[in-house]
Amino acid sequence: MTDMYDIANLITDSATEVEGVWVPMGSGEIKVAREGNEEYQDYLMGLVNANRALLDQNDKAARKVQRDLMIRAYAKTILKDVRNIQFKGKPIEKYTVDLGIELLTIKDFFNKVQAYAQQFEAYQKKAEEEAVKN
Repeated sequence: MTDMYDIANLITDSATEVEGVWVPMGSGEIKVAREGNEEYQDYLMGLVNANRALLDQNDKAARKVQRDLMIRAYAKTILKDVRNIQFKGKPIEKYTVDLGIELLTIKDFFNKVQAYAQQFEAYQKKAEEEAVKN
């Protein structure tokens, strides 16, 4: 019998998707939830609905609002915490949504967080079960 791919490998843990996983960043770590999780979708949809008139303009201002809403949604529901991370030479003592917004406005930091949030492997049930065994 040939090796077959088991679709069950794609099953993720919905709680982990919302709670997040710690991922390395230099000598520190950031805790990142999965993009598209239920909390993220609900929060982003509320922001979109509250700003529908601006977003419907489909111009440069609308694109800025869209980016700002995405950053706010990420700061609230995707970037969950940081450990051993500093910003502008000062250690971050406590993660807050306001701090997250400030950090996520840095394009390349946002891109790193987004890349982690899109890696489904970190949220797989299989990966979680293996970690429990070790």
